[in-house]
Amino acid sequence: MFLELTENLIKELIPPKPATDGRGRQAFYRDSRLTGFAVRISSGGTKSYILERRIRGKVKRITLGRCEKMSFNKAQARAKKLISEVERENAPRIINGKIVDEEISLLTAYYDYLDTHKDLNASTLADYQRSIDGPLHDWHAIPVREIDSHLIVEKHKEIGQHHPARSNNAMRLLRAVLNYVQWHMRTVDHHPILKQNPVDILNKRGLWYAINASSKPRGFASEQLKQWWQASLSLKKATTRKYLHFLLLTGYPPSIVSGLRYKDIDYDKKLLIYKQGDYSEIPLCLPVCKYLCDELYSRPERVFNDSQHIFPGLNGKPISDPRTAIKKIQSASDISFGLKDLHWAFMEFAKLTQLHTPKLHLLSDVYKGKKVIVSDQDNLELREIQERVFLNMFFIIGTIKS
Repeated sequence: MFLELTENLIKELIPPKPATDGRGRQAFYRDSRLTGFAVRISSGGTKSYILERRIRGKVKRITLGRCEKMSFNKAQARAKKLISEVERENAPRIINGKIVDEEISLLTAYYDYLDTHKDLNASTLADYQRSIDGPLHDWHAIPVREIDSHLIVEKHKEIGQHHPARSNNAMRLLRAVLNYVQWHMRTVDHHPILKQNPVDILNKRGLWYAINASSKPRGFASEQLKQWWQASLSLKKATTRKYLHFLLLTGYPPSIVSGLRYKDIDYDKKLLIYKQGDYSEIPLCLPVCKYLCDELYSRPERVFNDSQHIFPGLNGKPISDPRTAIKKIQSASDISFGLKDLHWAFMEFAKLTQLHTPKLHLLSDVYKGKKVIVSDQDNLELREIQERVFLNMFFIIGTIKS
């Protein structure tokens, strides 16, 4: 719909109703005076200024900012600046053998990078968009060839004064985009637009901000365990509850546990058998404590079909991110945690056992996704740790229910 957009008019615009299946919808109100300038409104009520423009033959939708955080005049001015830049960027250039304009801007290079990296996951794309729309928004129109090491250092320092982690993320995105420009873009004379990546200066000078990962306590304290367990028992979905309990009582990563099938458990030897990568490789065998093994063995679905996922999700797929369940436990227990914290909670209890401490490094490597070989002796020692952790947790919880 085309309207003569004003700040007051935008405030009066009503969000669209959700679809019949509950999914959110978006409505677009386009300015009748400035082509491409528009407001996008979601069913949840979020209003954003956007610019729609054809860049290199493809229509791109660029988010300028949230309406409640950006004035109408500022959004319009930013849109005009980008329109001017886009018109200049639509000149001929070479990518992978095609003609390239030496003045290609960071914003255009960013979208070209995305076009050739279709396998990026949703969370990475969201992080990238936050960086390009946030700390790097004032660099949209700057030609990449003008971004030198001095500018990188100054920008990194400017952002990092208040948001060091955000600055690191922005610089990582810049490094990726400029690497792409360096290796895949050439001028008409077949010379590289960038001879080196200016972000490398941060490595050479050791300027990356050290983010203290331990500033947030890892895992949860032993005195919180009973509270957490009782809150987890309130989950209505038994599958999700048992999944979280399995992660806590083994310390194993979700990448291994979520996809397990009943046939992946050796119930006699009480081992979990996980294929690392190619099926020709030696499988990873890890111990499963007696409590968990007996519980899995007794399930009726195992007898019916041992090819079923132990922790099924939707449409026959394995369980994925149980964020709703995590929020419910957090609300009921007042304990903030994520899936990684279940691993760290296990590791803290394991350290308290003072048993075979070097083997905890092996378990840590497993969690990080490294390809490791676990010997029979390793399994014996890891099992001893796991059984002792289970008993210690049982002592604190009082009664095990699952």
